[in-house]
Amino acid sequence: MKKRTLAALMAAAVLLTGCKNNSGSVADDNSDVSGGENPGTENPDSGSDVPYTWGNVAIGCGGYTPEIYYNAGEEGLIYARTDIGGAYRLDKDTQTWIPLTDEFNSHEYSFYGIDGLITDPVEPNRVYLLAGMYTKGWLEINNAYILRSEDYGANWDRVPMEFDAGGNEPNRFGDRFELDPKDNKTLYVGARNGTLWKSTDYGVTWEKLPLPEVKLKQEDGYTFGVTFISFDDNNDLYVGVAGDGTNCCYFRSKDGGASFEPLEGQPNDVFPYHGVSDGNGHMYFANGTAAGPYQVPSGSLKKYTIADGTWEDVTPDMLTNGVGDIEVDPQNPDILTVSSIGKWGANENDCLYRSLDGGATWDSIFTGDGMDRKFTLDYSETPWLDWGGETAKLGWMMGDIAINPFDGNDMMYGTGATIFRTTNLSDWDSGGTVNFKVVSKGFEETSVLSLAAPPEGEVQLYSAMGDLDGFSHKDVDIVPDNQNNNGSMGSANSIAFAWKSPNIVARSGSSTSIEISSDYGKTWTARKPKGSKGEAGTVSVNADGSTIYWVNDKDSRIYRTDDLGETWSTVEKAFAAPAICSDCIDPDTLYVYASGTLYISRDRGGSFESLKQMTPASGRIIPDPSAAGTVYIASNAGGLYRISNYGAGEDDFYRYPSLIAASNLALGKAESDGAPLAMYVIGTLKGSDILGVYRSTDGGENWLRINDDKHEFGAIGGSLAADMRVFGQVYFGTNGRGIIMGRSAE
Repeated sequence: MKKRTLAALMAAAVLLTGCKNNSGSVADDNSDVSGGENPGTENPDSGSDVPYTWGNVAIGCGGYTPEIYYNAGEEGLIYARTDIGGAYRLDKDTQTWIPLTDEFNSHEYSFYGIDGLITDPVEPNRVYLLAGMYTKGWLEINNAYILRSEDYGANWDRVPMEFDAGGNEPNRFGDRFELDPKDNKTLYVGARNGTLWKSTDYGVTWEKLPLPEVKLKQEDGYTFGVTFISFDDNNDLYVGVAGDGTNCCYFRSKDGGASFEPLEGQPNDVFPYHGVSDGNGHMYFANGTAAGPYQVPSGSLKKYTIADGTWEDVTPDMLTNGVGDIEVDPQNPDILTVSSIGKWGANENDCLYRSLDGGATWDSIFTGDGMDRKFTLDYSETPWLDWGGETAKLGWMMGDIAINPFDGNDMMYGTGATIFRTTNLSDWDSGGTVNFKVVSKGFEETSVLSLAAPPEGEVQLYSAMGDLDGFSHKDVDIVPDNQNNNGSMGSANSIAFAWKSPNIVARSGSSTSIEISSDYGKTWTARKPKGSKGEAGTVSVNADGSTIYWVNDKDSRIYRTDDLGETWSTVEKAFAAPAICSDCIDPDTLYVYASGTLYISRDRGGSFESLKQMTPASGRIIPDPSAAGTVYIASNAGGLYRISNYGAGEDDFYRYPSLIAASNLALGKAESDGAPLAMYVIGTLKGSDILGVYRSTDGGENWLRINDDKHEFGAIGGSLAADMRVFGQVYFGTNGRGIIMGRSAE
């Protein structure tokens, strides 16, 4: 899917509310706090107080995979990198993807944007990442880091670099990071500022190389600099640079980067994507006319003969957009496979092309105006990929294809939502059908903006997501059949249900203001309050589902409907950037938290009482499902607060002394009958600087950490829910690693 900037994601996630286990919030400093554990493993003794097993709520990828890497020295060793979800390794035995970067916390969120990866064929235990999400200075860490591992990504050493990376910026599918084929101690990395760097000690130290300066191409305020690094069969070094058309695009060094020269006769009006050697005297260069990975109007494939310096245009004649990537068959240099890139839309597909004669002629995997197929797609592993249509798409944003160096039949590629694999690629050559299958088990890369866990009924968890809309998860261990309304919202930022009637659920998002369901999310009806123009907002549903509230993000007005969205009225009292939630027991009570003040309405928004004492300046508001008139405020500016008995007296205001910061709170099933509900907080305890996930089973008197230092999942804290049916089960959303699920091992 298209990925938004962190600034946009955080703006969309400011108000996440409703009668659910994920609250609304007003502006709160440092709202993303870290925590978590490596999926599928029990905590080692490295900071956790309670044994927990962590994994993902099953979605089935859901995000963009810019590149996949087969190791050329160890058969079956495969890695993948993502734009906002870190890196993965495919387990050979289980064929399950293992996340490798979960140790990085919210301060290191930039490390989840991977702009390049190297897997060493000589010492296959060695793997390197070029980490850095943006060149724009939006995050706490903005410069690039080289992450080095000698144990297949289990542990990482960090080397700061003197440039910025852009793992979630346009043209994020390039090969900017490469290993010298003749010397595995030597690494090269290209920067988006147009500089080139070399290390001769396994990436520990780096020197800047004299790559000629190029006036760099700019697109939407981005520059792209070095887009690929490659080697030919003479071990000469080739570098692609995205110039403005006057002095680009291809440079060669015959002395390991000590000097460079432009390739004579090269095209200068293209955007270089990839350079690939066929090992038989030729280089192939894949190009487009825009940065990609989407909306590339055209492109070309150029064949360069090294011996005489001649160029040949071998672009597939049926190509109508950019050439995303090219792969050469490992046993036959004349057999080429090419992907297109740049198609986008419900009825558009990027395409694959195949040549058996070095690019002289091509065959398309689609044929004819009717788009007849020479392939099958098995997406049963992720059934929602059909988006409510007849079938899934072959792919889009196909900036990379990867062929197994041990087996030319084995090819993988990533799309904007999943990973496909075939093991019979050469059947294409004899007129057969290529069989593709989704390979996404364990691979989760969604941006989660709101969660809600019903206490009973058909749905175990509701989710709202950036780009993917969200799901009604009947079983958190099984990939859902469908998205909510088949992705009609595009991005949904708020979801809430009625506590006593959890079949009634409402959500808000970017394309339609509100959608409402009364059948656990099986069907949805789009609604627009009067005055709404499709803005996103925040929803809350009262206890019995008879009233739904919506806050318009644009004007901060609160709207109300008593007939499932048929008609709407405006709550008279105006608030500045209000967070709202409904009481889970009392259907008449609405809570509004704005500008550091808590307001309570006992008549569904007709009138409000102001309760200012002992409330923090900012935070999230969470209702208590076990007590009418009780609400919590979780604040990074002051910790955790409880207001009980509708705030009737001074003794009904309580600040939990152990917590100095709380970005979010969720309440779940009690440890035993008669015990208080389990409380889960993402925050910091007094006397500690650890940002963690904590649990209390005694009403907040004592807190135990349930995550550990090693695995922290990056940007979390914006969405949190706890299971009311299973003790110890908690869910929290991430910005790139999907929905993390913790289960108590007690």
